[in-house]
Amino acid sequence: MRSALMSPRKYREFAAQCLRWAARTKNDEHKSVMLKMEYYWTQTAEKLERAGEPCRAETESASLNDAGAKTRRPEHANPGEKWGK
Repeated sequence: MRSALMSPRKYREFAAQCLRWAARTKNDEHKSVMLKMEYYWTQTAEKLERAGEPCRAETESASLNDAGAKTRRPEHANPGEKWGK
């Protein structure tokens, strides 16, 4: 499993993107997944801010599955899939 050092700011950027996707989608399941991912990223950013240092973050899908997300990110979705259009 690969890992990367990431700052709280980067996690907050991921969270903001998830909120944008959640606001655009009309599919309740997709919205729920995006909101769970946003929560995960925000909690991770807050944890890092409390610790005062960046930590290694798993870049594989296992991290997202821990947050309840069981689907691909929209940018990796098949072109025919509808993600909030």
